[in-house]
Amino acid sequence: MKMLIKLVLLVIIVALAVPVLQYRTVSPCTMLKKEMVRQAEEGVRQAGAQVREGLDSANIEVGEETERIAEDVAGAVGDLAVAITAGAAEAKVRRMSAGQCLKELWRMKTE
Repeated sequence: MKMLIKLVLLVIIVALAVPVLQYRTVSPCTMLKKEMVRQAEEGVRQAGAQVREGLDSANIEVGEETERIAEDVAGAVGDLAVAITAGAAEAKVRRMSAGQCLKELWRMKTE
């Protein structure tokens, strides 16, 4: 019985520690904001990978200079998209309570 109680306590501690380690904060609203930005960054990375795959599959040859310029432009657009998402996330969580942030974070993580 003691072993079961220790195991349950360990699971609870891990369940509480993982989000804190992942987001480096205990505030649900800060966690939500960071998760929204993380998802935007992931979307930008996936979009870039899809464009590169499309160019490769279409056998479109571009020079080194053109490829470098395209990467620079894509990076700037990606940074802008992430910055806009960060601003929108900040505005959104400012109007939410900690409980609402926690519910929204849970919804985002379980989808």
